[in-house]
Amino acid sequence: MKKTLSVILIALLLAIAAGGMLAVQAACNCGDIDGDGKINVDDILIIREIIFGLLKPNPEAMWASDVNEDGVVDIYDILAMRDIIFGAAKGDLKKPW
Repeated sequence: MKKTLSVILIALLLAIAAGGMLAVQAACNCGDIDGDGKINVDDILIIREIIFGLLKPNPEAMWASDVNEDGVVDIYDILAMRDIIFGAAKGDLKKPW
């Protein structure tokens, strides 16, 4: 057990020293800003309020609002959500946002 922990610790230190970035990837529920399990017009309205500065989202909502994953919440996220909503309605959804 001690040897395993030592190996893990050394690996972490080497990764950090080498400038590596350790990340834990969570499932993205991009677009489902209100957390109701659906991507719909309600989520688009929330993004609109974020863009206009009418709503200060928590970190999870901010992350879910960046639908196109470019690091900015803007009109392009609304357009991506529109494509998701219409694509999902037709069964043509290709991107796993």
